[in-house]
Amino acid sequence: MTDELASTRQGVLHGLAIYATQLWSRGVLDARQRSLVTIAILIALRQTEELKNHIRIGLTNGLTVREIEEATIQAAAYAGFPVAHAASNAILEVLQRPAFAPPPRTGGQPQYNGLLAGQTPSESETFEPLDRWIAEHLNEDLRVEVLAERVHMSPRNFARIYAKKRGCTPAKAVEAIRVDAARRRLEATADRIESVAATAGFSSEEQMRCAFIRILGIPPREYRNRFVTTA
Repeated sequence: MTDELASTRQGVLHGLAIYATQLWSRGVLDARQRSLVTIAILIALRQTEELKNHIRIGLTNGLTVREIEEATIQAAAYAGFPVAHAASNAILEVLQRPAFAPPPRTGGQPQYNGLLAGQTPSESETFEPLDRWIAEHLNEDLRVEVLAERVHMSPRNFARIYAKKRGCTPAKAVEAIRVDAARRRLEATADRIESVAATAGFSSEEQMRCAFIRILGIPPREYRNRFVTTA
């Protein structure tokens, strides 16, 4: 193995070792480039729901619709037409809704479903009142058993039907709603990160940080620094 290959291998292994906490803040690739790579990977893996989130993030990071379309075409050449077709439907679904744009920073009623906006009305209307209740009670017990009781269903049946309608588990939906509430608070206030985490129902700042990385691809502090502008 040449020194160059050994150095490359060491760099990759080092990158893998720290990916969970520093991936989106690493150098070499900027956020826009990483978004394009992530979108292409999710297309190939058929991770449709996650793809919808990252299309929105990619547009926020500066990607154009044409670039996302080109990533789909590139994926089709290697992953096949069915994969590209499914991705095209997901992209179209996101672009047909205003939710992919950066949310307004004005006051008003809480918009609890920003990260669940990929669902069509017919799919989401069944649990929309429940999602609204979750958004208004982020610091309460939101386990599956509690949510199932509110909609008068058994926990098992509720979890199955919710996942079918929403495309994600109730726990993932609660996490997404909490992240949505937290990011809006980061945009609208100068509150400390730990205070934002507590208000959104996270047990700790670290739990919120991990949730942000999973859903938005960046930690809360970087989100605030990147997307919040001061007057």
